[in-house]
Amino acid sequence: MLRNEDYQHIFHEIKNMITIINSSLQLIEKQHPEVSGFAYWNDTISDVHALRNIIIELSTARLGSDLNKTPTDITEFMEQIMNSTKVCFEDTDILCTFHAQDNLKPVPIDQMRLREAIVNLLKNSYEAVGTSGTINIYAYETSDSLCLDIKDSGCGMDPQTLAQLYTPFFTSKDKGNGLGLVITKSIVEAHGGSLTCQSMPQKGTTFTISLPFELPTSP
Repeated sequence: MLRNEDYQHIFHEIKNMITIINSSLQLIEKQHPEVSGFAYWNDTISDVHALRNIIIELSTARLGSDLNKTPTDITEFMEQIMNSTKVCFEDTDILCTFHAQDNLKPVPIDQMRLREAIVNLLKNSYEAVGTSGTINIYAYETSDSLCLDIKDSGCGMDPQTLAQLYTPFFTSKDKGNGLGLVITKSIVEAHGGSLTCQSMPQKGTTFTISLPFELPTSP
């Protein structure tokens, strides 16, 4: 889980970004009312909305104790996610498939929050694969956990990138903010689970989500 210092840093940085962007938008619109018809206006507005949503996510502490967990059939849950994200793979040469072990036990999850985490990982895989390749998702049981492997054939990561993978605001993407994996990891850990990653340059990446069937009880 993130430390208080990490949260403070995240809040501070995002607030600064929102303030700067809002100020710029107000000034541009005041001086040039016609800006609403400019090609990049909607993109700029979208950036502001994205930052606002991030700060709402973190400031309301929804990454922590207020999960609304219900026993969930992970196969049905993942099939819903696959159906809703398949439009992303249309008109591409990326094959995204889901494979589930038979008769998986229900696992207690907050469906909305875990969906966010999985979609974040799928988005990363999609961007890593590029124009063609594969993304395979495997659901299976261990002795006490439900596991999801998200395995892509993308560009992979070097050891230096892996070491900083969950560092707030660290990103190798031109337009990334370095918070997607931080939030994803916090969501998984709030479920009492773990998020791990294996990757090699030009060999692809596998993220593994492990979720306990029962949360440990406090002493």
